[in-house]
Amino acid sequence: MEWDYTKADEIEKNCPPKVGIMFGIKVKQVIDNRNVGDYALADRQAINWKCGNFDLDSVLLQYVSPKQGMRLLDVACGNGHHTRLYAKKIGNKGTIVGIDQSASLIQDAIKAARQEELDLRYQVAFADPLPFEDNAFDVVTCNYALYHFEDMDGALSQMVRVLAPLGRIILTGPSSLNNQEIFDFHRSIGLEVSASVGRERFELGVRRYFSQQGMTVREEHYENRIQFESEREFANYYLKTRLFTDHVDQTNHEWIMANIERLIASESGQFLILNKRITLFEISLR
Repeated sequence: MEWDYTKADEIEKNCPPKVGIMFGIKVKQVIDNRNVGDYALADRQAINWKCGNFDLDSVLLQYVSPKQGMRLLDVACGNGHHTRLYAKKIGNKGTIVGIDQSASLIQDAIKAARQEELDLRYQVAFADPLPFEDNAFDVVTCNYALYHFEDMDGALSQMVRVLAPLGRIILTGPSSLNNQEIFDFHRSIGLEVSASVGRERFELGVRRYFSQQGMTVREEHYENRIQFESEREFANYYLKTRLFTDHVDQTNHEWIMANIERLIASESGQFLILNKRITLFEISLR
């Protein structure tokens, strides 16, 4: 089976008014290369925000409220998209730092910042421990990454540690009902959903940690509706999800791909919509 290839940087011009593209890397490469995770996530997020009907950037700007002179840390910044967004509001008098455990994504972030002539700091680092002094930042953000951390509590405690008095933490991630259509597709091709997937991990983990710390948490919910032009495009998206890359026995890939082809050939029209359900937390230190 051949799958078309479209680079992530071509996504924006191909999206409106519908997705109308194939994704990232060929299926065999997804199966064989266990290091595709960083870029698979980046590609999915590009589709989510550029091809859906929800503008996460605007919501983040509202909550972060970047101002001249602000000190901001973006944990798991990826290719630096959000740090560049904040920088245009904060200006050169502030401090914006992005960290990520992926050296390749940090290189992408540095390159993009230079192209836009933005004064940003990036470094390869883990969230626990954060390589910064106590009270170093006014705002700490972490978008669509916290639930991937092995020790969420450790990462959250580090965010609190580096936050200045009256500072704020902004976290985004999937709600417990996120990607229901992806899970339905997974079952439709004959696969079971492992109990270890744990879609509720982000919400429950954040609520529990800050409740134990006696901190006030504001919680908001949003939905991003993505319209695919075909079920084949939906299948391409599915193949780059962690449900597939992390929870499927890759030795059975020929059987899996045959089942996907049969489902696509049926033209049921069942898998054309994906609802990304988003939870945003704002935590303020008093």
